[in-house]
Amino acid sequence: MNQEPCSYALTQITGLVANLNKKNFAASSRQIAQFVKDFGVEADRHLLRALFSAIDFSSDAPPNPAQAQTQNGLLIRLLSEELTGLLTKPQLVGNVCYAVDNLLPQQKTLKSSPHLVAQVSTALGCSPIQEGALALALLNSAHSDTVLSAENHGRICLAGLIESYINLEPSQSSQEGSLNELLQHILSVLSHGKLREFGLYPED
Repeated sequence: MNQEPCSYALTQITGLVANLNKKNFAASSRQIAQFVKDFGVEADRHLLRALFSAIDFSSDAPPNPAQAQTQNGLLIRLLSEELTGLLTKPQLVGNVCYAVDNLLPQQKTLKSSPHLVAQVSTALGCSPIQEGALALALLNSAHSDTVLSAENHGRICLAGLIESYINLEPSQSSQEGSLNELLQHILSVLSHGKLREFGLYPED
């Protein structure tokens, strides 16, 4: 791939994220999506890194309706949409770990810790399946505290998520897919030998 156009695209994504506001949200989102479409995984993971680095994760609750129109609220919305889009993509694990393990220097509210997954899930207002996918992906983080956070939080949210799908009536549907689709996500991410961390495989 020609690195000059790619470098330009990554710089543009950084700028679009940094200058996101209510007036330009729709247009900026379309531009970002086009860059990701044109430049693939490298642009996608750069976008995730830029978003994780720009968001204020200090809140103990997702944005309320008024806060949702602030820059931080819009960044949260964009990251949430990006995470949902990654659920069915093979690069979920690599992109999420790259973004969280390589936060830019301006990020002061998110550090590797045993509470990182819970902190991110709370601030973003993650849906159950986003929360589970985030925990599963970060089992592969390069930072031991982040892995510990993923293990501890994942045991709780994953068990509840599976139970909620199992208890669905046949006539009910989920906003984020069927139980079969959920299990495919789980098995895909757990293919790296992470079964025991979630109590899904008996100890020796």
